[in-house]
Amino acid sequence: MTSTAAAEATGSHLRGILWMIAATMMLSWVSVISKTLTADHPIEQVLWGRFFFNTLLLVLIFRGATARLLQTRALTLQSVRSAIMLLLMLFLFLSFRLMPIASAMGIVSISPILVTVMAVFLLREKVSAWMWLGVFGGFAGAMIIIRPGSGVMTLAALVPFAAAFVHASYQISTRYMAGRDPVLTTVLYTPLAGTLYYTAILPWHWSPLSAVEWAIMAGMGIVGGASHFAMIKSFESAPASVVAPYYYFILLSSGTMGFLFFGEIPDLWTFVGAAVVAASGLYIWHLEQRRRRQA
Repeated sequence: MTSTAAAEATGSHLRGILWMIAATMMLSWVSVISKTLTADHPIEQVLWGRFFFNTLLLVLIFRGATARLLQTRALTLQSVRSAIMLLLMLFLFLSFRLMPIASAMGIVSISPILVTVMAVFLLREKVSAWMWLGVFGGFAGAMIIIRPGSGVMTLAALVPFAAAFVHASYQISTRYMAGRDPVLTTVLYTPLAGTLYYTAILPWHWSPLSAVEWAIMAGMGIVGGASHFAMIKSFESAPASVVAPYYYFILLSSGTMGFLFFGEIPDLWTFVGAAVVAASGLYIWHLEQRRRRQA
C-alpha cells in the first residue's frame, strides 16, 4: 500500500470511529430525554414521539423518493424486523425509567455477546471454547452490576436483560435482511412501523404536553434518527472490525449523562461490571477477527 493510500485509509478509519462515537453519544441523549418524559407521561406516548418525529425527518429528507423506498422485496422480514425494534425501544425506555441509566446500559451492552450465542442456534455458526469463555464473562459482568441477593436484583433488573435479548434478535434479523433491500428502505420501514402502531393506540395513552415538552419530544425523534444515520455512516467509512469496539463508548457517555441530568452516581460494582461486559465483548470481537483472518 502506498503512503497516499495508507493515509486515505487512516483518514477513513478515523471518520468511521468518530461517526460511531457520535452515534453512541446521541443514543445517550435519547436515553436522557426518554427518562425525563416518561417520568410524567405514558411510555406509549413518548415512544410515539420517538418514532413519529424520526419518520417525519426521513420523509422530509427523502421527499419524492419516499414512495420508491417503500417498495420492498422482503415485506415479511421488514415487518418482523420492525416489530422487533418496537419491542426493543419499549424495553429500553422501561429500563431507563426503572433503573439508573448507567446500570441499564451496562446490562443492555451484553447484546453483542448474545448475538454470538444466537448465531450458534439460528445461523448455525461455529463458536470456539474460547468464545464461550467470553460469553460467560459477559454474563458475569451483568451479574456483577445487578448482584443477585444484594437488593439490586429486582424485577426491574430483568427489563434491560429483555432489552439485550431483543437487541441481539434485532441484529440477527438485520443479518437476514442483508442484500435483500436497499439500506435506506430498511431505515425508513423501522420508524414508520413504530409510528403506525403507536398512532393507533395513542388515544388511550395520551397526556397534555407543554410547548417545551413538544420540542423535547421532537428533538428525541430527530436525535434518535440521526444516531442511526451516524452508525450507518460509521460502517460505511470503515470496516466493522475497526469501528465496532467503539460502540462500548456508550457505557461512558450514558453514565456521564445519568450523572449530569439525574445525579445518578454508579457505585464501584457497576463500574466493575460494565468493564467486564465491555472486556468480554471486545475479547469475542478479537477472536472473531482472528478467525476471519485465518479463514
